[in-house]
Parts: sequence; C-alpha cells; structure tokens
Amino acid sequence: MNDLLMHRIKQCPSLPSLPRVAIEVLNLAEDPQVALPALARIISQDAALVAKTLRTVNSSFYGLSHKISGIDHALVVLGLEGIKTIVLGFSLVSDLKRAKPRGGFDHLAYWRRSIYAATAARVFAERFGVVMGEEAFLAALLMDIGMLALDQVLGKEYAEITDRAPSHAGLPPIEMAKLGMTHAEVAGELAIHWKLPPVLAVPIGHHHRPQALDDSTVKQVAHVVWLAGRCADVFVDAQPEWSLCDVRRTCMEHYKVGELDCDAILCQIGLKTNQLAPLFEVPIDPGNTYESILKRANDGLSKITKALHVEEKPSDKRRAPRFARGGVLPVFPYVGGEVGEMIKAQFRDASAQGIGIVLPQKLEVGSQFIIRLPQKTGDPLPILYTVVRSQRLADREHRTGAELTCVLRQNEITEDKSRSSRQNGLDEIRKAILASA
Repeated sequence: MNDLLMHRIKQCPSLPSLPRVAIEVLNLAEDPQVALPALARIISQDAALVAKTLRTVNSSFYGLSHKISGIDHALVVLGLEGIKTIVLGFSLVSDLKRAKPRGGFDHLAYWRRSIYAATAARVFAERFGVVMGEEAFLAALLMDIGMLALDQVLGKEYAEITDRAPSHAGLPPIEMAKLGMTHAEVAGELAIHWKLPPVLAVPIGHHHRPQALDDSTVKQVAHVVWLAGRCADVFVDAQPEWSLCDVRRTCMEHYKVGELDCDAILCQIGLKTNQLAPLFEVPIDPGNTYESILKRANDGLSKITKALHVEEKPSDKRRAPRFARGGVLPVFPYVGGEVGEMIKAQFRDASAQGIGIVLPQKLEVGSQFIIRLPQKTGDPLPILYTVVRSQRLADREHRTGAELTCVLRQNEITEDKSRSSRQNGLDEIRKAILASA
C-alpha cells in the first residue's frame, strides 16, 4: 500500500465526501430496531433525492405492478435494503459525477461500465441466490471509485497508466508497478474512510481478487461483483471475446450455468442496463445490443481458435512451437529476468486474465513463466504469467492456474543462463509491465 498516495487522495479537495443524507441513512440502517417512518423522514429532507428515488422505483427496471406514490410506500414495498441502495447510489453518484476529468480520463466510459456492472450484479445475485443482492448492486456501482480518485490526484500521470492497459482486467498490474497500489485498493480505503459497512467496503476493495477472501457471505458478494465487472467488459470492450470467455467459464464452473443460459442472462443484463442508465443520466448506445456484441466476440474467438489449432509443421521448426486446444504447450520458467529451459505443458484453457495448464512438475505460487503465442506475421508474442494456484493430480501431473501479468517485448527477455543479471529481475519485470501492450 502506498500510504503517501493514499493520504493525498483522502486530502484531495475535489473528491466529494459522503453526503449527509447518506451518512444518516447508513447509521439508521445499522440499527436493527430502526423504524421505517424515521428513515422516510431523513430521506424526505432532500427533495431531489426523493424525486429520483420514486422515479427509479416506478421505472421498468423494478417492474412493479402498481405505482409507488411516496417514500413511506416505497420503504414498505422495497424494504430497508432496497431503499438504502437507491439512496446511497444516487447520493454518491451525483457527487462523484461533479468531479471534472483532470488528465484525459474517460469519465463517460467509466460510468457506462459502472452501470453495466451494477445491473449485472443485481441480475447475477438474484439468479444465483446470493442473499445480499442490493449490496452487490451498490458495491458494483462504486467498485471503481478508486479510478476517479486517482484521476483527481494524479491527472495525466494516471491517464497514461489507463492508456497502457490492454483492458480493465489488465489495469491492476500496471497500477501496482507504477503506483504501488491498485484502484481497487484505493476504492476499498475510500469506502472505509466514508464508513461504508464491511459488506460494501470489502467487495469494493477486493473486486479484482475475490479469491483472496475467506469463505463467507461477503466473499460471495465480492465474487458476484468481480463477475459483474467482467460482464460489463463484455459490453464496453472493443474486443469482448476474452471477457465473454471469462463470464461463460465462471458461470459454468462456479454456478453450474450452461453457455445458452449464460447468454440469456447477458441479454437480460443488456436490456435492464438500458432501463437503468437514464435514471443515473448516463447515455448508453441503444444499438450496443448483446446480439451485436456476440457477433463481434464470436468473430474474435474464431480467430483465436484458429491460432490455437495450428500445429507445428516440419517446415516451421525454426519458429516457436504452435499449440492446439488440449495439445502440448511449451512454457518457459522466468526467474530473475532470465528464461529457463522449456517445459512441456498440457493446454487447458485461456482468457484475458489467465491460463490453465497441466505440468509434469510443480510450479510454486508466485513463480512466473512465459508462453510464446504464434503470430501470423513477425516473431511470436511472449506473454508473462504469474502462478496463482497449483494442484497435484498424480505423479508428474500438476494442474496449474496462472494470471496474465503482462505482454513482454522481445528485447526485454534475457536468455543468458549465467545468472549474472538475476539481481535486475524485478526491474526487468516492472519495465515489462509498464511497456505492456
């Protein structure tokens, strides 16, 4: 954690504090004996907030069968958690949207992704039986506030960092290398600073690494928030195939939801986001339907599949070996800035965030390796991965999962086995991350 940077963020005058109404609503909501009329009186002190709340409750997003005429009625129908979500969401977002971009950071793209993620979190929580669906919605809506804070404090320096990231999923390693902390950590610290409850602050702070949490209801919320973020990437990324692979695989492996059902859920999220976005005054392209996204993703997946299925030919012996799905994948340990001897791995799957392989030997968690992805033209593309899990299945059979760290450039790889440059290994990796494409 970069304590100095975090202090600057907390002292930043252009970063809004938690609105008074939101603080009072949070305090009342923590009291199990709270009377709903008392909560209604607090909310009613802000006429604009009342109007937005009633407009939201009566919108097609909630799909209620009858009109809600007042805050008291809304509290009875939606309950304490439902109204708390709306009030906190609008009061926080209204203040955050007043912040002016300082360094070229794209605020419109930020809010579009936030709205898609919030909608997805609500839909996923309801579908997967996560009891804290309202908290998941709000945590997903606010999970990237660290990006807004970093933009306010660092300006162009942070814009350069976001420009380097190949996608939102690839942003944290670059932030960590450059700043010593990630936007998720900043968001978590801000949530604590604002005295948001742990069920919000913890998923916000761990929305890129929910697996680091101990098993609990809060971890379930954090996992839904992470998945909602990947779903938002499906709708906002120029190349949605990687995020779509992540969403489909997670729905299958974690929630036992097949590909067709997953696509139906994504279609519902697209429709509901179009209903929610106008309430937060965030313009969404109505032509950005899931059907159009699916076509674009399928085109991208088709190209990737062709690349993975091209086997090495005798005439290609001087080139890096190519691999097929389920076939042999050469991996090269990367230690201290040096590339080790090739290990033959069994390829399982890959996404924008990571890769799954089976190895004849164990690689320790935290160790790194390189794969060389064949390109149609030019040299193979070296990609650096960091091992995050390793499971022994049998003798000489270790299932290994690794997260993408960065895309390396050829002149940043050292293949000298003399070990003389090992002391510069961390600097080499840091440079590679900052230069990632």
